[in-house]
Amino acid sequence: MPESRATPKMCGIETELGVMHAGSPAAYSGGFAFVESIEPEWVLGAQGIFSWDPTERLRKVEVSTLNPHSFFQRQMWQKFLNILLPNGARLYVDIGPHTEISTAICSDPRMLVIWNRACYRWIDRLRKLHEAAGRNFRVFRNNTAGDDDWHRARSRKRGERVPRSSWACHENYTISRRVSEDDLIRKDVPWFVMRTIVIGAGKVGGDCLGAGSHRGSDIVDVDFQISQRADFFSAVANIETSYNRPIHNTRNVVYGEEKNFRRGHVIPGDSNMLELPEFMKAGLTAILYMMMEDGVLDHRFEIGHPVGAFHEISWDTSLKKRVWLINHKGSRLALDCLRDYCDLFGNYVEAYHPENQILKRVVAEFASVLDAFGRSDWRVSLHGKLDWVTKLNFIEAALVKKGKTWQDDLAMRLDCEYHDNNHESGIFYTKIYPNSYRITTDEEIKQAMDGPPPTRSKIVLEIIKGYPELVISSDFWHRITFRHEKKIYSLSLGDPTELWNEEFWTRSLSLPFVEFVDVVRVHPFVEVVRCEDMWSTRKTLGKGEDVKPYPDHGLRVETDEEREDTHKKWSKALYEKLVRHPPRPPEQPVYSGDFVPQQPFDEDDDWFGS
Repeated sequence: MPESRATPKMCGIETELGVMHAGSPAAYSGGFAFVESIEPEWVLGAQGIFSWDPTERLRKVEVSTLNPHSFFQRQMWQKFLNILLPNGARLYVDIGPHTEISTAICSDPRMLVIWNRACYRWIDRLRKLHEAAGRNFRVFRNNTAGDDDWHRARSRKRGERVPRSSWACHENYTISRRVSEDDLIRKDVPWFVMRTIVIGAGKVGGDCLGAGSHRGSDIVDVDFQISQRADFFSAVANIETSYNRPIHNTRNVVYGEEKNFRRGHVIPGDSNMLELPEFMKAGLTAILYMMMEDGVLDHRFEIGHPVGAFHEISWDTSLKKRVWLINHKGSRLALDCLRDYCDLFGNYVEAYHPENQILKRVVAEFASVLDAFGRSDWRVSLHGKLDWVTKLNFIEAALVKKGKTWQDDLAMRLDCEYHDNNHESGIFYTKIYPNSYRITTDEEIKQAMDGPPPTRSKIVLEIIKGYPELVISSDFWHRITFRHEKKIYSLSLGDPTELWNEEFWTRSLSLPFVEFVDVVRVHPFVEVVRCEDMWSTRKTLGKGEDVKPYPDHGLRVETDEEREDTHKKWSKALYEKLVRHPPRPPEQPVYSGDFVPQQPFDEDDDWFGS
């Protein structure tokens, strides 16, 4: 058996949410209010401890490279708009403004589905708490803004449909630095284009392609398409996320040791309501990156015109679209290319990871879906499994029943309603989800609401919960900053693949803080740096004195002797302060890798409502 050199594929999902506030018809109106008015006791987590700049992607630079202390100046912004949930997820307001939620770091695709579903339950719990407080919100997990009454009214007034905007669902993966950016682009772009067939969430109508004209006449004329996001992409690779969107995003914010890791920031995916597409999306993409790192994936799938192929695959619900392959010197059905991918994925997992049952299950599910597409009844057999197929069936049945066409407002309204996150009355959660193909159990999701997965996210959360008086910032997930005696200490957790070691970390966090300082000293993935107090630094800069520019000013890595002396003084002081009140880590959910058997499809069920 060959030995795999692939980096463990830690993964996470960021979901942008459409929030409507009662009394305002526009879909984007409630994003700020939903987060800003959350009461601290509702989440029982830590508020305002994350360093995050909502304008960083507009400047295309990281704030920390401009000013080592700039993140301290945003504490008021962070206090209201950035919340750490008890399960390690982050809830915040992104530019727009819109509500966004990011999962904790997960170590396998099934774990990701569980904790992402827990995030959606958290959003619904907060919605109900808002409702009890007299504030009514509706939350949607779709990727197209403009399916609301306000946009429809504007469209009728102008006599043509007003173009819509796109909200994102981004994936994140750890990737080894051994893989070059060029190799990533040549190998992951074809996959992102063709995987649309199995992970698309479905959408009524088309939109202006990429960053083109916003005149109604330039909108793509299609009744229904596979992907919610495809129309909004116009480039192969760049750093953008809001305009001129690329299939391969080069925004490499690692949140770890840059010399060892890349961050695969994947933006051309849809927000899935059903569990199976999300499971395949994360699992198969992880396998693709693992194959690159082990050097067993060639360039056979490289596409001649990837942006055009992305659009056309999404528009073709008959699955007859052919793509031009550069090295094949001809065209092939996208569905046939997916079958080749499936064979390669299966052979790789069997050879390099024969004991990994979750990766085997991902490939088996992929093969089952592709087999279903080969049969004439695929719209029945994949109902409740794939989002776009389920949505197509659901809306089409409703239109036939009401005697309406795809051009009627009803079609677009049902498209939006499909993504309603209301777990009690939403169409999806009452009509579709109870009979859908499940990857998780309700009990697992419920447990995942109360604690983080056993990854670096748990380490960060337990430290923050254990020492709230000392923690002043958690910078981009991998650095926790403490203040003690007018000095600032930065604890760096540079390895995103580090897992929670129950015995080691529980002992360290349960005993007096001197033990935690020992963790800092001896653990290989932790380092400590010390910088000047932010207020004294600000005073110095304000007087206009001759100071050295960053990085020499304000941030100085200590010598070994200084560091040891600092540790001794720091641990003694903290021991005196905390010995009487050691933190007690709460009970955490136990993650199980077991799978749920397929729930049978009952053809007598009223799937399509009244």
